[in-house]
Amino acid sequence: MSKATEVEGRKTAINCSNEKEREGSPEIKSAGVPLKIQASGHKVTQGHSGNQIPAVIDLGDGFILKALQKPPRGERELNFYQYVSDQALVDPDLQMLKPFLPQFAGKIDRDGGSYLKLSNVIHGYHKPCVMDLKMGRITYDRSATQEKILSELKKFPPARQLGFQITGMV
Repeated sequence: MSKATEVEGRKTAINCSNEKEREGSPEIKSAGVPLKIQASGHKVTQGHSGNQIPAVIDLGDGFILKALQKPPRGERELNFYQYVSDQALVDPDLQMLKPFLPQFAGKIDRDGGSYLKLSNVIHGYHKPCVMDLKMGRITYDRSATQEKILSELKKFPPARQLGFQITGMV
């Protein structure tokens, strides 16, 4: 069983397939293709110029490109991955979390959008099982409007007691 946080510090992708692909996967052109297996989240997002771009692109080489969200969320996520991937990281809590995170390979600007380049934690599996899990009792950030807070609280009320919620699974 392989585990890795997908992003945002709360979403976790869990690959429960124990069957690695024995033969090479089909060729994917270097530009990549939209990720086929996605438990939740948006399939497309808005690029810098307002055009629609894929939210997650499978490069076929064990890496994906994940579109950065609008500020401040995208900047916060990028800063998190940069901080955690820093070789000088000394925070013991983040050191313990690091093995469960996808490898961060930088930020890429392409096709009118900015992307995080991350290892694809389901690369090479025939029948991956992926779960999107939000961890924590609070699923909104400190700068959220009252309307956003109420919207988040209504989505899954038991999260306040349980401390997590499953937002998708494939």
